[in-house]
Amino acid sequence: MRRRIAPAPHWTRLELGLMGAISALALALRLYRFDQAPALTDNADELDWAWSGMTLIRRGVPYGWSYLRAYGAPQILRDHHTSYPIVHPYLDHPPLFSLFTGAWALLLGARQMTQVTLGMIRPPVIVLSVLALILVYVLGRRVLGRSPAMLAILLLATSPGAVLLQREVESESLLAVLVLAALICVLRLEAGEGGWPTLLALVGVCLAGSLTKVPGISIAGVAAVLLLQSRRWWPALAAAGAGVAGLGVFALYGAVLDWRLFLAVWTEQAARRSGVFAAFQFIAAPAGVNRPLHDGWWLLGWLGLAGIAFASGRGGTRLTERYVVWPAVAYALTMLLMADQRVVGQYGWYRIAVYPLVYLGAGSLVWRLFRAPSGALLGLLLALGGAAASSGWLGSGGEPWTPPPELLFGLLVAALLPTLLIPTWPRLRSLAQACVAFTVLVLVLGNVVEALRLPELLAHSL
Repeated sequence: MRRRIAPAPHWTRLELGLMGAISALALALRLYRFDQAPALTDNADELDWAWSGMTLIRRGVPYGWSYLRAYGAPQILRDHHTSYPIVHPYLDHPPLFSLFTGAWALLLGARQMTQVTLGMIRPPVIVLSVLALILVYVLGRRVLGRSPAMLAILLLATSPGAVLLQREVESESLLAVLVLAALICVLRLEAGEGGWPTLLALVGVCLAGSLTKVPGISIAGVAAVLLLQSRRWWPALAAAGAGVAGLGVFALYGAVLDWRLFLAVWTEQAARRSGVFAAFQFIAAPAGVNRPLHDGWWLLGWLGLAGIAFASGRGGTRLTERYVVWPAVAYALTMLLMADQRVVGQYGWYRIAVYPLVYLGAGSLVWRLFRAPSGALLGLLLALGGAAASSGWLGSGGEPWTPPPELLFGLLVAALLPTLLIPTWPRLRSLAQACVAFTVLVLVLGNVVEALRLPELLAHSL
């Protein structure tokens, strides 16, 4: 017998207004000095996506930079005080995101590779990040509830780590939208909504995932598993087949350009994988834009996902585990299978694809803390979210300020004491909830201030 999923709750004016305000805040924070942090020289991939797309459209052959030996001797392009080893045909990645970025650069007037700037190519991925925020709320309100989903997007909108990474011109920005679109399509199919149009949309999303980046095949895998769990055999086969077909189209693309080179490039790509700690690094390493990034909200989100899975195993609903926890875990396992652990711990943009889902875990944990105040959970919120929201904003001129231990002790006692005393004095529950709400408000304020000061804070590594 197939599971029945309750219809999506009706949208209220207040809910739409709050979601619109948070989306506008997310857009404003990501656009503020967006071409200054990260700096152009922090990640040369951004130019690479635009260059390969531009040249594929204009010349019919993609040109990009690569250090892979399979290409042979490269041409050296000197731009922005940096030397780039240019190769062609560039076959490091499937072409969909390159075409997206390159077409936008051409639309804005770039005709030569040296004419591409961050001001041209970052706005489209910023728009994708806001679209992902909206989609994760659409998913989260149905499987988690309005309040935890709203908290999740508030944290996602303001977190300095999310603001920084979601400016990056990386294919994971498109993958994040595709992951969420696939989950919403599967949820609608499982609920008996949408019919063939929804199935066709899912097939298109799974196909696009594999054509965006090779790990994007995980989108089709996640969708197929979810559909198999609800005994929807043909939709599961269609989703899996679309993902495999995407890789087939990429192989055909490589064969048209240069089959021998395509095989050589991907043989070398496969050989770069090392060790078995890529998934651990993906979750736990302070990975940023080629420098450390300490995003406590990200770690808090994984703890929240673990809490969701634990609650599901003890008789709670499995819906959230299946649509939030499983996709994030599956993507981490994809990193284990495909990624090089030596770079996963350095390249924080690998996380962008599941950043929204992990922040749903953080929103769930914060909402649980508000409904049932807990000294332990509040301590985790202060230790992880508090560190991410206050590592530099109390200082001036880019120099972080370290508060004296006496002040920190007083703040911790003020925040924690009402919650810790609830077992003895249950009447303190309302005061404890107020302390939790005030703590979250202060941390969100800290997020915003840090996000606005990212160029200065990057000089000292977040």
